[in-house]
Amino acid sequence: MKKMLLVLLTIVIISGFIIRSNNNPAAAIANLAKKGKINPGNLVYKIYFMGIIPVGEAVIKRDVAETYGGQEVYHLSAAAKSAKYFSSIFKATAELDSYINRQTLNPIFYKQKTVISNKGEIKKEIIYDQQNSIMTIGSTRRQILPNTQDPLSVVYNLKRIDFDKTNEFKFSLNTNQKNYIMACKSVTKQTKIGNKIFNFVIIEAEIKRNDGNPHHKSYISMALLKEKENIPVLIKISASGAIINAKLTAIE
Repeated sequence: MKKMLLVLLTIVIISGFIIRSNNNPAAAIANLAKKGKINPGNLVYKIYFMGIIPVGEAVIKRDVAETYGGQEVYHLSAAAKSAKYFSSIFKATAELDSYINRQTLNPIFYKQKTVISNKGEIKKEIIYDQQNSIMTIGSTRRQILPNTQDPLSVVYNLKRIDFDKTNEFKFSLNTNQKNYIMACKSVTKQTKIGNKIFNFVIIEAEIKRNDGNPHHKSYISMALLKEKENIPVLIKISASGAIINAKLTAIE
């Protein structure tokens, strides 16, 4: 019995340490600082379920200036995949692409492809007509709110917000059927690593339906390092009782 209690206590202590580490912006920033100068680039994340179990990795790639549909755009892209060690049980990949207008920073086209074991490939493509507040998925047209965003364009816009000028802001979101509002509040903090002071921002956001439906809420907490651009070092998503953490481990 004593041995069992000792094992359980050890598991609790280790789990607590991992959770704190995966929710500690200062620790994530210190880890990056040890690897050299922090510059914008491809952001590599380790993904954890419930803040403890490593389940995969993701990369948010550096934006690329392109021309799309006759418009000057930034091409945003990201990819994620499940961890190899449980690929015999579950395997999943995801690829996301967004093309945003360089002037408005609003998306004009968004696509995603997911491949999940036993479910096959699922594709989605969305055309945004921001001027007329319409988005098109296949043959379906839906009314959207002004300046509607997709997940990648939200991250891009967060990278460029001047948090010295604002600490409350909202995004309109829609990549499916209903319009959602992402309401954000931020606070700036500091951490000292060696002889250098690093400034970072903590954002707490609530995502809910614009029609006032009390269900379908989710919450996002983010820590962004204030450098040449705001770099997301920690992301925590809480939805339907599950928690997913993403910790920045490298910049390529």
